[in-house]
Amino acid sequence: MIIEIILATTCAIALVLAGLALYLVKSRKPPEIPAPVVRIDTSRVEASIKGINQRIDALKASADGIPRKTLRTFEGSTNVVKGEIAEWAAYQRLKAEYDRVILFNTIFDFLCIRFPNPKKPEDKGAVHFMEIKSGKSALSKDQKRLKDVFTKGDVGFKVLRIDADS
Repeated sequence: MIIEIILATTCAIALVLAGLALYLVKSRKPPEIPAPVVRIDTSRVEASIKGINQRIDALKASADGIPRKTLRTFEGSTNVVKGEIAEWAAYQRLKAEYDRVILFNTIFDFLCIRFPNPKKPEDKGAVHFMEIKSGKSALSKDQKRLKDVFTKGDVGFKVLRIDADS
C-alpha cells in the first residue's frame, strides 16, 4: 500500500512537472536571431580598376606617334573590362542587400527583389531595375526611355495565362 501511494505521488509530481515544462516552452518567446550582416570587401576590385586607370594614363602619356583612332580603340576596350569588373563588384554587393538578384544584361543589368519583411513593418519590400555604370559612361537611349517609364509609375504586374485546351 505504501508503494502504491509513493508510485501515485511520483506520477502526480511527474505530470505537474511535465505540465509546467510544457507551459514554460509554449509561453516563452523564441529568442530573436539578428539578421546576418554581410560585408563585402571590394577593395581588390577597386584597386584593379585604379591600376587599369593608371596604365591607361601611362599609355596616354607615352602615346606620341600612335594614331588617335588606335588610342580610342584601346581605351574603349579597357573601358569594357572596367565595366565588367564594376558589374561583378556591384553584383556581390547587391546579393547582400536583396533576396533575389537576376542578371538581365539587356536594357538593364540586374532585376533586384527584396521581399517584405514581416518583422519590420516599415520594410514593404522593393523591386529595382539596376544598371551598373562606371567612370563617365552614360545611360543609353533605351535606358533613358525605360527610366522615364519607371519614373512616371507606369509599372505593373501582369499574369498572362495560356490554356493548352483552347
